[in-house]
Amino acid sequence: MPALFIERLTLKNFKSFGGTHELPFAPGFTAIVGPNGSGKSNILDGLRWVLGESGAARLRITRQSDLIFQGSAGLSEASETDVTLDLNDGGARGSLRRHLDAAGGTVYVNGARMRIQDLTQFKQQWRLEGDRSAFIGQGEVGAAVLQKPFQRRLQLEELFGIDLYRKKRDAALDELKQSGDELLRLHTLMGELRARREEIAPDLQSARKAKDYQERLEDLRRVLYHYRRCNEETRLETLGRKHEEAASQLESAERWASLWKNALERLRARGSEYARRRGELNDELEELTPRLDDALRREMALNAEKSESEFAARRASEERDRLEEQLKKEEILRSELAVQAGRLTQESSSLDVQIHDLEDRLASRDAALEETRRKRRELLEREAGLLEEARQMEARAETLGLQSRERSAVLDDLRAKRDGMVSKMTESDEALEALEDALEQLEKKRGEAAAQSQEMAIRAQSVRRSIAKGEAELDSLLQRAEAGLYPRPVQMVLSAVKLGRLKIETIPAVEGFSCDGSLAPCLEAYLGGRQYWLLVDTMAQARVGIDLLKERSGGRATFLPLERCRSPRPGKAPAGSGVLGWAIDLVAPDKRWLPAMEHLLGDLLVVKDYDTGARLAATARYPIVTLDGEVFSPSGTVSGGKNARSAGAITLRNMIDETEKRIAADKKAQSEIANALEAAERAEAKAGEALEKQRAAASEQKSRTEALRRALREQTEELNALLQEDSNSAERIDHCRAEAKKMRESAAQARAGIDALPLSAGDDAESARLAELRTQGLLTGERLTAKKGELEKSVRAVSDLRRALSANSEESRRIVQKLAELAGRQETILKEKAGREAEKRAVQDQIAELDKHNADAARRMERQLLRSQRAQTAFDALTRDELMARNEIEKSRERLDSLIADNEEKYPYPADFVPGDESVDKLENSCRYVERSLKELGDVNMGALSEEQSLAERLDFLGGQLKDVQQGMDELRGLIAGTDKQAGTMFNGALVKIDRRFDELFQRLFGGGEAHLKAQEEMDLWEAGVEIVARPPGKKPLFLAQLSGGEQSLTALSLLFASMEVAKVPLAVLDEVDAALDEANLTRFAQMVADYSKNLQVIAMTHRRQTMEHAEVMYGVTMSEPGLSQIVSVKVDQWD
Repeated sequence: MPALFIERLTLKNFKSFGGTHELPFAPGFTAIVGPNGSGKSNILDGLRWVLGESGAARLRITRQSDLIFQGSAGLSEASETDVTLDLNDGGARGSLRRHLDAAGGTVYVNGARMRIQDLTQFKQQWRLEGDRSAFIGQGEVGAAVLQKPFQRRLQLEELFGIDLYRKKRDAALDELKQSGDELLRLHTLMGELRARREEIAPDLQSARKAKDYQERLEDLRRVLYHYRRCNEETRLETLGRKHEEAASQLESAERWASLWKNALERLRARGSEYARRRGELNDELEELTPRLDDALRREMALNAEKSESEFAARRASEERDRLEEQLKKEEILRSELAVQAGRLTQESSSLDVQIHDLEDRLASRDAALEETRRKRRELLEREAGLLEEARQMEARAETLGLQSRERSAVLDDLRAKRDGMVSKMTESDEALEALEDALEQLEKKRGEAAAQSQEMAIRAQSVRRSIAKGEAELDSLLQRAEAGLYPRPVQMVLSAVKLGRLKIETIPAVEGFSCDGSLAPCLEAYLGGRQYWLLVDTMAQARVGIDLLKERSGGRATFLPLERCRSPRPGKAPAGSGVLGWAIDLVAPDKRWLPAMEHLLGDLLVVKDYDTGARLAATARYPIVTLDGEVFSPSGTVSGGKNARSAGAITLRNMIDETEKRIAADKKAQSEIANALEAAERAEAKAGEALEKQRAAASEQKSRTEALRRALREQTEELNALLQEDSNSAERIDHCRAEAKKMRESAAQARAGIDALPLSAGDDAESARLAELRTQGLLTGERLTAKKGELEKSVRAVSDLRRALSANSEESRRIVQKLAELAGRQETILKEKAGREAEKRAVQDQIAELDKHNADAARRMERQLLRSQRAQTAFDALTRDELMARNEIEKSRERLDSLIADNEEKYPYPADFVPGDESVDKLENSCRYVERSLKELGDVNMGALSEEQSLAERLDFLGGQLKDVQQGMDELRGLIAGTDKQAGTMFNGALVKIDRRFDELFQRLFGGGEAHLKAQEEMDLWEAGVEIVARPPGKKPLFLAQLSGGEQSLTALSLLFASMEVAKVPLAVLDEVDAALDEANLTRFAQMVADYSKNLQVIAMTHRRQTMEHAEVMYGVTMSEPGLSQIVSVKVDQWD
């Protein structure tokens, strides 16, 4: 019994079949009978159309609408048509439906909508692609025989899958041609780059020379900056010390100025306090006046009270007496003060006369002494000058003697240094020779490191290509997985879950476990469509997924809730050879979905081969699967075989995992090689650095040797010069000593003249007397001024008292006038008045006391002001000095900051920098020389350096590409050769098998004779066609065109059935292929079809009785009315 067969065909309004018609087919031989024109061939057209055929010739139509039922007398015309094909492959079922209406056509695979272009994958899965299904319609038998040889070859290639190799080879040839074009492009581009390198060679030489100058100029500028900064920092430190001294002096002066200023401020504050207090007392006096006025007003208001008026009169009299007495005292005091002031005036005049006389005497004496002082100064200056010149001459003689002694020591030292330098010269030559030997060793070591680095780079490139190849394979596998790993409904649900639009957790069953690659085929064969079941937790989650598919018309999917799962494991696996164990124990299930895995694989036993499975299936109540994919069902069925479809989901996932592991291993190796390459590059760089250091050391040693030679020459010249100078030193020393002796004798004569001049006497005493008298005069003047002030104050007091007496008299007269009215209250008013007057006197006394203290304070303030001005003058002078020092520091800092800002970032200043013997001027001259040399080069194309580097890198990169392209072309040529070899082997092997079986079937159908397939000779492997040579019994070998119609049909049938048998096609649909056969040949044909139906499904449209007799199921097709076909089932055992 065939594993794959058409289980049912449903026609709905297809061509002449109006309405819905179902045709269940047997796995073996099904016959469809009926008169000509009844619609039998329309069944074959329906099969072809549902499997994707759209050609008008093959479907026997002129337009697509001809496929829709056109109507009949009893049934109206249809607006759409629908054909459904149900397939069964060892228990695994699949459904294919194609629909057509006015809007267009639609294809559904297992309920999921699919594009007609994507139907090939489904046909490959069910082994229905191409002509493997052997759908042979009316007239196609003869066409199969009369094909051209090359067309026959293409048909055989498609039948055996060799057309895939042809496509692969054509693609490789196209890629090889493209690689050849790329190779030519790379050669051309590299030639252009090399020509460009030759073109820029002169510019490159100039650029390198300019770069050397620039680097040298940068070094000089760096050293010049360091020298300038060091000098400026030293100057800044000196200025800082000077500024600190000035600041210290300024601080002291500021302290004294502040002290005197604070004292002055305190005196001024006391003066302000006096003025404030004086103002307050004046305010009190002003307040007392209205109060006295108020008392007078009340006294006047109480004139009626006599007693008070009398009291006021007495009080006024007493006040008058008191004022008169005080007036007398003040007049006596005024007289005494006037006498004292006159006496002080006389003393002051006497002192002025004495001071004037003393000043006259001192003036006449000073005129006589001035001439003597002038002569004395002249002699002193001459004596000092002569002594100074004598000291200078003596010092010069001493210096010359010291220089002579030092010269002797220097001469000895120079002789010793010259001997030491000769020794150093020998040592330096030996060191230079050793450095050159070490330099040769380092160059050798660097070459070895460079070779190792290059070797590691080559290995890294090889690993990168391996990774790129693996990633390309992985991308291809992932694309295959994305394109067809899961059915469309499953993909839709998984996408919704991934995007968060479906709030459930689910995975396909195939992702619930992992397994070894050897188990993948058997598990795929056993699970079939169940590997795409979606695993969920509950029935509710399954409903959510189903509702989504309904809502979007996404097709049908099967859900397996964990709550409905069971663990059907029978127990311990049977023992014996060939038994591998329970499938659930051989895979690695995900613990999350373990119940589902046990539900699907718990009772599945895995064995090695078919014999073991057949032996155990006789008594087993559980499914058994072999490693080759044969499935033994508990119901007794066995499914197996092999298809040519692509790898299944499990195999594909295993291939992806293996590829990812291989890529990971390559990346790990790449990382290790990269580390090794980095280490090699570091070693090479380290060797290069050591080499450069060694070269620098050798160059430095050579420079030191040359410097030693120059120093030796300079010391020899210096030694000769010192010897010449030492010979003339004694004469200069004697000359200097003689000149010094003469100068000292002249100085002694000048001293004698000085001693002969008279000295002034008594001038100091008289000057001191004059200063004393002036001091007494000042003190007397100050006392006189004070007495005059007191006198003026006394005069003012007398005047005030007199005014007060006058006011008192006037008041007494008013009181007397109003005595009668003020008698009652006069005493109270007088008491109040007396209090007010006492207060007034107290205030006046306070004012007098304040005036006295203020006068003393004014004198002290004058003295303090003088001292403060002197201190402020000294402070201002020191401030100017400090400001000048600070300005100098600021200027120095600005210069230093400018130097740092312009150069520090580019030439970092070392913290431990110590200037050498070079001067700033010498460094500046060197800079100017290098700048002139750089300028003399003119315009230099510095871009030639980077362009040269870029060209070199580009050439290296293109060289790698060239190597890769050549390697790729070699691989493509190898691939083409391998493809040719493999395809040739497959085609020739298939041709031999078909030829042998073709000959056997030909002899069976003809009762003898022979027939063979022959490849055309002297032609290319892929261009050689296939010819047929047949020899019926009793005839010579003939070409097909020379055979009769019946012979051609039998020959074609022999070839078709031989091809189907060798290719292991699952089914054959024959449309009246037996029409041209006579009775004898028909019998043999019918028996052959019956024999083949045991291993493949045969559906034959026929109206030949002998063919019908061998059918297991038979359907009759009749035309119940014009244009309307009907299907009638017939039982073969009751058919007569």
